[in-house]
Amino acid sequence: RPRILIEKPDSTKPSPRVVTDRMLWAKRLSAASFLLLLIGVISYYNAMPAMFDELDPAQRHLLELEAGESGEVTLYSLGEYVALRVRDGDSQAAELRLIGISGTEESGSPPTSLDVERPGEDGTMYAPVRVFRSAQAGDYTLYNDGNTTLWFVDDVSAQNALFGNSWFVLMFFGCCLGIP
Repeated sequence: RPRILIEKPDSTKPSPRVVTDRMLWAKRLSAASFLLLLIGVISYYNAMPAMFDELDPAQRHLLELEAGESGEVTLYSLGEYVALRVRDGDSQAAELRLIGISGTEESGSPPTSLDVERPGEDGTMYAPVRVFRSAQAGDYTLYNDGNTTLWFVDDVSAQNALFGNSWFVLMFFGCCLGIP
């Protein structure tokens, strides 16, 4: 007598319709990702002048001190202040003093891996030598005890100015959302 095999549906295998739907969504999401990346790259090209204007220490700084000079600066509690010098060799000594109005010295901290060198508009590379993240708000005197020019910049103000530029915001979201 012939045997009749009845195939039980395998619950672990998706149906052909589910596979087709997944492929369709994968294609849609890939196209959206490509479009966002394209928008990000085009926006990057348009945002570059504003980025150089805001991030170039030679153009936007609180103080620019030649060797042996000092200058007055006001720090705010929510600021992040960075002292930079033109890159010269492998390591840079800070060779600066930040003295408060009461006579106390703010020591700051050495730059971390997040504190990267910055290119200037003319190709000059500026290396961070000291970072002041948790300085008390108030008036200070910055002394340049080194032999080279020292730039003192406010990173928070520069970042706020960049996020006020619509091309930068479009570039930021295009690149950040396009990659995932």
